[in-house]
Amino acid sequence: MQRIVKLDERIMPDELSVCNAIFASQRDYGDAIWEDEEGNIIYQGNAYHFKDTTFIHWSIIDCWAAHLNGMEAFKSTSSPARLFFNSVMLEDSMFDDNELEVNRSRDFGDYLRLYIKGEGKWTCGLTGNKQNDANACMRMRTKYMARLMRLSLNIHRDMLVKDGEAFGKLDMLQKTKLLQESEEAAKRKRKGKGVRK
Repeated sequence: MQRIVKLDERIMPDELSVCNAIFASQRDYGDAIWEDEEGNIIYQGNAYHFKDTTFIHWSIIDCWAAHLNGMEAFKSTSSPARLFFNSVMLEDSMFDDNELEVNRSRDFGDYLRLYIKGEGKWTCGLTGNKQNDANACMRMRTKYMARLMRLSLNIHRDMLVKDGEAFGKLDMLQKTKLLQESEEAAKRKRKGKGVRK
């Protein structure tokens, strides 16, 4: 499996079905949808962090880092070894004691952007056209979500693939209705209970 998602890659129907099945799910926010033997977990309530209007939750960063570190075992021995860091690399001492977890995740993104800017020009495929770049980033998030959820190290993989296949067989009206109902339920949960996990 390739680790890199290119911004111009088309989203395949099975990828979109897996992602939308998760977004439309009636699972509890505390139900795990991604889990490995190392204890890395993404909960249903964190799935909306794959959408384009939100920050990437630290649990998603940790799970992707676990995957990348696992992939290192399969590369050529002549290539230099790499270690992909998870969000734990951010020490508590780097933050104000009163800072919320949500802000810490945003700060991680800020640190990453500062690092990238410090390294000079970063050619990543973005064009500078705001709408095109927003669409490309959403495609990239969807592709990463689909890849992450379907990885063999995810113990919930089979369930998610089956859910995606079932969602893919629905007609467009049924899919739209399920996604709208789920979005409304998620808004009520977030409004009533605040941010979870």
